[in-house]
Amino acid sequence: MNKITKNQWVLGLLTVAVYICAFAYIAFSDRGIFSNFGYPIHNGGDSSEYALLTQNLVESGAFTLGGNAPEMFRSPGYSLFLAPFYAIDHSFYLAIFAQILLVLGSAFLIYEIGKKFLPEFWATICALFFALDPATIFYSLSIFSDLLFTFLSLLAVYLLFVRENRGWVAYGFAGLVLGFGALVRSAGEYLVIILAVFALVEAVRRIGFRKAVFSVLLMLVASLAVVAPWYVRNYQETGALGLSTTGPYTFLFYHVKDFEMKKHGVSEETFTNEIKERLNVADVAELRSIEYSKGMMEIVKEKIFADPLNYGVYHILGSINLFLSSSIRDTTLNLPKFGEALSAVGLAGGNTVNVKELLATDPVRALWYGITAEPLFTFERVLRLLGLLLAVGVTLYALVTRRFTILFVVLVSIVAYTALVIGPVSYPRYRIPLEPFLYLITAYGFVSLPWKTKGTSVKVPQGKTSV
Repeated sequence: MNKITKNQWVLGLLTVAVYICAFAYIAFSDRGIFSNFGYPIHNGGDSSEYALLTQNLVESGAFTLGGNAPEMFRSPGYSLFLAPFYAIDHSFYLAIFAQILLVLGSAFLIYEIGKKFLPEFWATICALFFALDPATIFYSLSIFSDLLFTFLSLLAVYLLFVRENRGWVAYGFAGLVLGFGALVRSAGEYLVIILAVFALVEAVRRIGFRKAVFSVLLMLVASLAVVAPWYVRNYQETGALGLSTTGPYTFLFYHVKDFEMKKHGVSEETFTNEIKERLNVADVAELRSIEYSKGMMEIVKEKIFADPLNYGVYHILGSINLFLSSSIRDTTLNLPKFGEALSAVGLAGGNTVNVKELLATDPVRALWYGITAEPLFTFERVLRLLGLLLAVGVTLYALVTRRFTILFVVLVSIVAYTALVIGPVSYPRYRIPLEPFLYLITAYGFVSLPWKTKGTSVKVPQGKTSV
């Protein structure tokens, strides 16, 4: 890892200034979405539960939302990160400033990863795009786990595929990072396996079969050492093995339920009652316990296999929408005064129309509304669409011409895996963990595809002709 240059220090300080201004604006001027619990705890949902879990963890030593019921829907990684900061002053302000540092760390890792196959200018652009994305700014200034998980994912990729001296210490540390990442977000549980496969292939080429196997096994053992206590805790409580119920619950009550409602006309009440009856629970809140994971996944498989083609189309299209949703619009929904200011100057439509829903019924009207009433949101969506097409194009180009390395495949795999796991629940916040890797792939498209301008081609500098 090279020393930080003067220009990078300047860009870093400017980025910090942006975050401090955003923090001051939200904390003192636009706290509507934080009205129930106070800034930086978002009203309801993930944020308030993370805050409550952290408070109980610090004050009573128990990971629970209250009473004697152990929490199993969420794993403890993010609360463990928040706990030391909360213990100091019983607020989350210190944690917010720690998350700003995570953004800076993530930006620097994006730059370091990008330099492996991009000119430094484009690596810097990717880092800035991530750090200054409105969704990155807003959610790093709130109690959400996305930025911590993103940083851990980037750090693992750097340690396994980019760091110059990749000895057994790097592999062991990467395993610890990935293990903690799995405790932060359940999607990290399978990311460990994906990266282990690619790390083995890369290491075999570089250091030979025996050393490669030892290094990757060390990584897996280190990762298992981090998550094993949580598996044991859940097994002791319920007799069932699992990390959390986030995956099965989300798949059932978001993906499958939404599919059944839209494609088969099933009402939400009918669907919910069917699930409660089949799993023999009085309230769906009981399904947060690990013991119901297997039953939920059996229903998920049954519903999907009953109409696999239509569900596959629904899930893939929903995953594509993840790439196109507007971070700026999402920010205006969370910061109403900011949204009103944009509406006042004609850049936003006041969030009175859901363009995605309108597009399904009246695409011409949706397009006209987007151009005339929401030009800023539409401009962002168009840029994201062009970026996505470029990323897909360069991926296909790399595969056809065989101009790729393990690192490129790793980046593409992380983007594809994250998009498929998130699926139709496509909020901009859920896009944050894949954005660094998507930006790098898109930037590679700019510098490597055979663009033709007046008979010339833009090519990657000497020595960087493939990822």
